[in-house]
Amino acid sequence: MDGIETYWIWLIVGLALAALEMIVPGVYLIWMAMAALAIAALAFVSGPPLAMQIIAWVSLSLIFATYFLTQIADLRPVLAGLVPLVGRAVDALTDPLMGQISDRTRFRNGRRRPYFLIGAVPFGVTF
Repeated sequence: MDGIETYWIWLIVGLALAALEMIVPGVYLIWMAMAALAIAALAFVSGPPLAMQIIAWVSLSLIFATYFLTQIADLRPVLAGLVPLVGRAVDALTDPLMGQISDRTRFRNGRRRPYFLIGAVPFGVTF
């Protein structure tokens, strides 16, 4: 799934996010849609591996998030820069802890599957 054929996926993701932004205006989705469409163009022209496309999309989304927070949400740049920092700091603390918990778990369906199923409910509600 590398290279030139992945541009369709990014195109669909970008258009779906843009459509969601029209349904629920004022949300951050339009910036993620713009990032997905930019990656679609990049994948169409040069066809980098999918991992590089995902990294580029996340990077563009963070750049657009900073623009959104400073220009549209009118947040001070210092506070806008703290948003990803706080998220990464929380991840740095909770990810190893959850990794240890899931490594020690023994379930019939696998070590991590119950946590995915349990986490799907709050993720689905808050997304």
